[in-house]
Amino acid sequence: MGKRTGCGMVAGLIIGSFARAAELPAVACDVVVVGGGSAGICAAIQSARAGAKTVLIEAAHQVGGNTTTGGVNFPGLFHAWGRQVIAGAGWDV
Repeated sequence: MGKRTGCGMVAGLIIGSFARAAELPAVACDVVVVGGGSAGICAAIQSARAGAKTVLIEAAHQVGGNTTTGGVNFPGLFHAWGRQVIAGAGWDV
């Protein structure tokens, strides 16, 4: 089996949805990956492994897409009745 590379090895920039376009820094890069779901993360890792300066842009406050929300694709109800009701690995990162 070959080397394993974690997301931390991606030479990228993760921009959360809380930043407005006017506040974003200008970044010179070779590849822009839009979407930090499992496919986007894999694309960013492979791009960085190939030597490209890679920027990963994600609209949510964490990467992982549906994987981080326990497979639930609902943008609003993560907390209810005073506790977190939807969670996944992304909440631990």
